[in-house]
Amino acid sequence: VSGVDRFSMTADFSRGRLPEIWVMAPNGGASKTVRFRSPANPSSQITFATNYKVGFTPQTINSADMTMSFKGKGVATDEHYVAITRADGKPALNFPVKVKSMKKRTIKIAIHPVALKKGTASPVYPYHLPSNEQEDRDDFDDRLTEYLNGVYGEQVNLFCDVTVLPAVELDFDTVAPFGEIEITNAAQFTPEMALACTNPQWPQHTDIDVWILGGVSFMGQKKPYMGMRIGGTYGQDNKQRVPSAIIDGRDNVGHTIAHEMGHIFMGPGHPDRVQDDHFATLSGVSNEKRLMRQNQDEKSDCQLIKKEWDEIEKWLKKNIDEPNP
Repeated sequence: VSGVDRFSMTADFSRGRLPEIWVMAPNGGASKTVRFRSPANPSSQITFATNYKVGFTPQTINSADMTMSFKGKGVATDEHYVAITRADGKPALNFPVKVKSMKKRTIKIAIHPVALKKGTASPVYPYHLPSNEQEDRDDFDDRLTEYLNGVYGEQVNLFCDVTVLPAVELDFDTVAPFGEIEITNAAQFTPEMALACTNPQWPQHTDIDVWILGGVSFMGQKKPYMGMRIGGTYGQDNKQRVPSAIIDGRDNVGHTIAHEMGHIFMGPGHPDRVQDDHFATLSGVSNEKRLMRQNQDEKSDCQLIKKEWDEIEKWLKKNIDEPNP
């Protein structure tokens, strides 16, 4: 179930993995459904109770396999302990279930397509964004919004207002430092790349800017190459008004954007790289389903763990709830 930290990872070095289950209960949104399998039956029921800021439907489990809906009743984000007891009043579990009721937020994301225009040839747009036509941009907007809301809306009650702007067309290879195909990294942008990243089409009120690069096939690949060695990068230059991500246009572009947004929220590092000095690294724990693992593929899952909920919440409080003047 999305929004449930089944593995109860706090993902910090001092505490590691705790024997806890966390459920995200959205405030001001749809409830979160959690499935419980237990020895409960009509004559031996299990009761859930917490304070008035979290609601359960139903409040009692009376069969071996039931679902229960969790919903926050407040406005602000808060954490709650759930008392789960048997009919005799004794605890039903030997480890706690806790609820993080999270404030509902919307974040504005501007998508800047960057097309490779080589000489007089037709420009090559990012994969899944085949042209600069309004219909194609609207379709990409709808599908990306649905994907990002499935990742962040389901898990941290954060929803995305996406705007896909008209494309910027650039002839990368005219200034490429490595020959015919421009290959850069996060610290080495050419003048034309810098032009794409200072696009005057910026909307006036954006929380995150994302540039999606189109290009030519590279090393036998049939999909457009992004013009970078890595799947994406992120950053916040002092000259820029908002954080940004630059990614390729491959077919799991939605997952790549969600992953790079995670870096904007939580900083560098990946949980499957022990050498990364990163809060989300937990030795001995599988990171297979996590959004922030380094080795991604088209079928990658998007799990965010409790510590990541907390880090995202900190960023949102600072940059969305109380933006700097």
